[in-house]
Amino acid sequence: MSLARFKLRSWQLFIAFFSCLVSGGGCSGVGEGLANVSGTVTFYGLPTVAEVTFQPQSEKGEPIGRASTSFTDEEGYFRLDYNDESPGAVIGQHQVTIKVLDVVGGKHADDNRASAESTRRLKVVRLNREVTDGSNEWHFALTH
Repeated sequence: MSLARFKLRSWQLFIAFFSCLVSGGGCSGVGEGLANVSGTVTFYGLPTVAEVTFQPQSEKGEPIGRASTSFTDEEGYFRLDYNDESPGAVIGQHQVTIKVLDVVGGKHADDNRASAESTRRLKVVRLNREVTDGSNEWHFALTH
């Protein structure tokens, strides 16, 4: 390959990479659509404070793309957000991580997120779920 052709190819790759970066990192290879994801988390039958994360997975089970996250409210309810403007999660396979939190002082911050200084993890659960087109609702009943 000639030096001129190598420089042109390098420039094209840079443009493609930069375009992906500017568009929010969407060049992940996962489905483009988002679907609503909500549900509840209970710990020993009671609503709990938890962080819920859905991380898209490749066919080989490797993380790809942007994760969707949420914190539960006082009733254990969550609704995932892909980013600040878009609710939901990418359609496809996900590794779900649920971190049950113990909130010192027994309250959420104003935005339903507990600060790192006021929480500790009681339990971390990882499982797999498939997000499908439309609405997806799951109820996670956890114990030790």
